[in-house]
Amino acid sequence: MASASGIAGAAGAGPGGGSADAAAVLTAMDRLLPGRAGVDDLQASGASQGADVPFALLACGKPPGLVALGSGVGEQVEPLD
Repeated sequence: MASASGIAGAAGAGPGGGSADAAAVLTAMDRLLPGRAGVDDLQASGASQGADVPFALLACGKPPGLVALGSGVGEQVEPLD
């Protein structure tokens, strides 16, 4: 999967702004390009862009109010129901 590096930092103001942008780009690439990546691949790719990108990926397409437990430096994310 191609890297979103550089794209994510372009908008970059505020906490999570660039991470949300990176997650949106990765999600769009996964949906628009042939050969869909699995969740694990997207999470790994997102973690290489920033520690909180995996959370933003998890939140893509979810209703507001998602709660998740992050561990490591934030790259390991487990949704809490």
